Amino acid sequence: MRSKVLVGALALSLIGSLPANAAPKATPVKIAALPVLAEDKFFAGPGGQWVSTLPSKQAIYMVGSAEPAASPTQGEVLAIDPVSGQKIWDFLTPNTTDAIATAATLDSAGNIWIAGNSAPSIPTPTPSPTPTGVLNPSGVVVPPATPTRPDLTLISVWEVSPRGTLLASYQYEAATVLSPLSIKSSKGSFLLSGANFQITLDALGNFTKFARVSVVPLKA
Repeated sequence: MRSKVLVGALALSLIGSLPANAAPKATPVKIAALPVLAEDKFFAGPGGQWVSTLPSKQAIYMVGSAEPAASPTQGEVLAIDPVSGQKIWDFLTPNTTDAIATAATLDSAGNIWIAGNSAPSIPTPTPSPTPTGVLNPSGVVVPPATPTRPDLTLISVWEVSPRGTLLASYQYEAATVLSPLSIKSSKGSFLLSGANFQITLDALGNFTKFARVSVVPLKA
């Protein structure tokens, strides 16, 4: 009986010595990463880049930009099966010039809206006719000058169906590079915001209400 009393007293003394707010030690939790090497495995080219992930009932959409070796840079959407992790379809913006994706969102119908930038098309240079009657003993032929590569001055939006089909595309000539950092649905329209501008894409496909503003990005 005396031994039980001593054990009980010892237990009480140990409890009394613990800090009042003592809590169990936290167990480290591993966070599952995105699919391995998203930039290299999913988006083509050394400059391929992932910018956004959109989960939906149909699939998980990974949005970014691809840099194929034999064609211009393009915005890209990959539909990934959430169970197997396998690619369902792959969409590339149908640009003949460089384009990038910088933001994305889903609408109520499940369509993917991609915002980004693209470059205006370059007119093909017309070769100058060879002048006649000019002294040219070496027979040198001067080729037409290749035009300068255009910058990404078009604010672009692409609408893609849940099956990976392009439904519509819209462009706004900004005269300078203004990259949308977010695209949000707002009262039937879409609000595009960048670091120093905002613009609205209305229900008719028109860009309106362009304004130079300072947008402070939210911190996580």
